[in-house]
Amino acid sequence: MKAARLAKGLTLKDLDALTGIPYSRLSRIEGGRDNPTFDGLVRLAVALDTTFVIGGY
Repeated sequence: MKAARLAKGLTLKDLDALTGIPYSRLSRIEGGRDNPTFDGLVRLAVALDTTFVIGGY
């Protein structure tokens, strides 16, 4: 997530504004100390203009 965020030139505060996920939670997700909900994962994928795969299929 961090690489995609930085590639788009976004800060965690920017991503907070785009997704509605609090800055502190985004920081924990990037640091591997928290996991996004499915809804959060979708919001992150949209904000970062990327896709995700569930279960590696």
